[in-house]
Amino acid sequence: MIKKNKVVEVYACSEYIRLSGNKARRVIDQIRGRSYAEALRILGLMPYGACEPILKLVSSAADNASHNMKINKTDLIISKAEVNRGTIRKKLKPRARGHSYPIKRTTCRITIVFKDVGKVRRKVEKFLKNPEEHIEKFINNPKEEFEKFLKNLTKEEIRELILTLFTIFLLMKLIRVFPDIRKVLINMEKDSINMEKDSINWKKKDG
Repeated sequence: MIKKNKVVEVYACSEYIRLSGNKARRVIDQIRGRSYAEALRILGLMPYGACEPILKLVSSAADNASHNMKINKTDLIISKAEVNRGTIRKKLKPRARGHSYPIKRTTCRITIVFKDVGKVRRKVEKFLKNPEEHIEKFINNPKEEFEKFLKNLTKEEIRELILTLFTIFLLMKLIRVFPDIRKVLINMEKDSINMEKDSINWKKKDG
């Protein structure tokens, strides 16, 4: 269990899995950021052999959260999923004339971290029940309400918020510039059509 800024995170780790890191990584990339139910669905449908040990690890992490922390499995999201290189088991295969051929069996170490989003979901539901009261509070005391809002967020969530605001700002800029670009493109098309007409007329005159 890890506690960071009032956010509870539960993890499970598995070592010495007889898989290469690349084979495990292509499965882990598909479930990162997904909920527990979505991760089970994806792992059950993917046709890779690496899905079985990862499925066991995901279910183990969810069981840890429900048993130790009394967290509902529907409120869990995979916040972190890592695949690291493990130890290499070396073997020797006998060959002709008393020689031997080395065989290297790679292993990997997988870590799954679940984050509890139940508190955030309850806050959203509370806001949706009475949105007018929360809006009035924010209008009356915007500084205090904004400070409260930032205190409850983690560093990662603040970064995501800044990125979303920045993308919205860029989109607004593009929307303002877009009509001018459209006019330029239309004028370019008209100029190209006129040039083609002039070239056709010039060829007719010469003919």
